[in-house]
Amino acid sequence: MSIFKHSVLLPLLCATWYIFGYSSANPVVHRPSTGSSSYTLETVHQFPNFTWIENLAIRSTGQIVANDISNGVIYLVDPAEDPAAASILAEFPSGTSLSGIVELRPDVFYAQSVDGNVYNFTFVPGSAKLWEIDLRNQVRGALVTKVLDMPNMKVPNGLSALPSGRRGQNNPDLLLSADSVAGVVYIIDVINKRYEVVFDHPLLKPIATAKPPFGVNGVHVVLGDADTDTSMLFFTNTNSGYLGAVPIGKMDGIPRGTPWLITDEVPAADDFAVDPDGSFWVTQNIRNTLSHVLPNGIVEFVAGGVNSTDLLGPVAAAFGRTFDDHANGVLYIGTDGVQTDPVTGKVTRTAGKIAKIATKTGNGHGWGDW
Repeated sequence: MSIFKHSVLLPLLCATWYIFGYSSANPVVHRPSTGSSSYTLETVHQFPNFTWIENLAIRSTGQIVANDISNGVIYLVDPAEDPAAASILAEFPSGTSLSGIVELRPDVFYAQSVDGNVYNFTFVPGSAKLWEIDLRNQVRGALVTKVLDMPNMKVPNGLSALPSGRRGQNNPDLLLSADSVAGVVYIIDVINKRYEVVFDHPLLKPIATAKPPFGVNGVHVVLGDADTDTSMLFFTNTNSGYLGAVPIGKMDGIPRGTPWLITDEVPAADDFAVDPDGSFWVTQNIRNTLSHVLPNGIVEFVAGGVNSTDLLGPVAAAFGRTFDDHANGVLYIGTDGVQTDPVTGKVTRTAGKIAKIATKTGNGHGWGDW
């Protein structure tokens, strides 16, 4: 049986989906990757050397909350400023590698970490943790609290909210976390401080001989239609170059069907963003590439390229949330900025940045009249 699912077999995906207020209705099938497109890539903020912007979350104000995995720092960047400065929201102990971050409730974010060194991909077994970052009080500033230790996780990576949660859509308490080395997805209950494997499948597994062995990476949930009890979990697999999907229970995140591939044409797939139109914007880390995967599985080149320095190590993608962001389809991209010596292969520079593109057509994929 093919692991690629065609549109005639996807009645669930033909329902109206929305992710934090967005709607879409599209079947998903597989087609060969093709073509190229022209978009305007613009730098929002360039970080100094040895800064690796691993993941992004966007506040309702439009400000960007950015995790630096290399230094254990969470930054706040306001793209409305010119130039857009970066201020420190929180600092963690030396050796803390921050990975995924997500907003679960208004201005309450959760981030996960593991102790170790991202530059040589050595991480301390049993050191994974989940943190709450509360930004609701501007006078007080960020309040950081450790939620729980997660010793069974190997390397927590992508993180997504389960929009319904056990307490209902308006008061969610569940997260889904990708463990890239174990090749599984965990569900985390932030209220009862529990976590367990909820999704384990061959499509999530790393390739054992790969360096590093990284399987499932980005995870994002799209809330199902109001008259269904399922949502959709989308995921990438870095080593295999997969973008896939599986229906899950709205309230518990448990898979409700067989996962399938949307495409296997995104080598080094890392994080991604789900577009309101049902397509996907996928970062491809060591390929230095951002790609657009259409609902029918066709892959379009967007920015960067293997031999380009325009987008060194894209590892995170998130849509903006302001009116202008929505109007222009503004997508923010976080990079690790990794450059290596061509002879020794050693890392020589990792000046990560936050970039943006306008994904909407109409102004030649440019910024139009802001």
